[in-house]
Amino acid sequence: MSEPAAILCPYCGHTQPLAPACGECRGRFDAWSLQATQNDMGPWFVRNAARPHFVGCSYATLLALVRAGEVGRDTVVRGPSTRQFWTVARRAAGLAHLFGRCHACQGPVTIESPVCGACGAAPHDATDRSHFGIGPIETVVPPQSQPVDPLALVKTAFAPEGDMFFVRVTPLPPPERSVVRVQPPAPVAVDPPAPAPAQVAAVSSAPSAPVAPSVADPVRTERVTSPAIDRGLSERVRDLTRLNRMLLVATILVSASALILGGAYVILRDARSSELAEARAKAIAEVRAEFERAEPVTKSGAVQLPAEPPSPPTTARPPEAPRR
Repeated sequence: MSEPAAILCPYCGHTQPLAPACGECRGRFDAWSLQATQNDMGPWFVRNAARPHFVGCSYATLLALVRAGEVGRDTVVRGPSTRQFWTVARRAAGLAHLFGRCHACQGPVTIESPVCGACGAAPHDATDRSHFGIGPIETVVPPQSQPVDPLALVKTAFAPEGDMFFVRVTPLPPPERSVVRVQPPAPVAVDPPAPAPAQVAAVSSAPSAPVAPSVADPVRTERVTSPAIDRGLSERVRDLTRLNRMLLVATILVSASALILGGAYVILRDARSSELAEARAKAIAEVRAEFERAEPVTKSGAVQLPAEPPSPPTTARPPEAPRR
């Protein structure tokens, strides 16, 4: 049993089973996508932890990312004007003026007049795709003097800005552009082959080779003209739209549940208040009934007792004389 076929992604170098697109960077493996990515390649890199091994982009693609808001003034980038050292975009020549900053002194500049009025620094022309920005090899001579604080040596090569240090970079002048004209080879006359006897081709179940699409095909044309980064942005927009829809549905369900629970709580609270009020009134009535005076109880048909006879009159005796 043969082993499953594998493919090495030409964009990020990820090895994976044979598939139409990369599972890491989502780059497609067809010839049109490869050519579209090749057209957008360049010596500029945007630091992305999700795709650390992705290919570089051209200056035009980087400008499109700046206009789309994907690259800001504090985005970590590197390119020809930074000598391929990582730094923030507002300190990269050719990008800083897009954010209203001078790459040398961080003074205010405008896109219409990118030359700095304070230090006179001009933006760097970094549109050449073949110019990587690395300078010529120079002899490195370490200091032979007394031991120096390593942090002091670091501060001599970096520019402080608040609590941050950025590398001091002087962009190299762009190389002179030359046009190389390639002459097509002269056609060689080839005698037509002799016609072979006609043979009946056997019917085979193997799939036929893919036919190259015509230029008029709208799907293929869009794939050729659409850069790989734009396709990645479109996929991100679709993912964010799907996520926003899910969040909207979840918010609606949570709001409806909260309204239902709130209504049930209000109904139960009113019923409980009514029960408490009735119980309180009943208890008050019982307590008051215990302290109220009741009328005397009389029995009907009581027996009449006879009247008592009058007492006889008493006679008064004369007082006796005192004895001697």
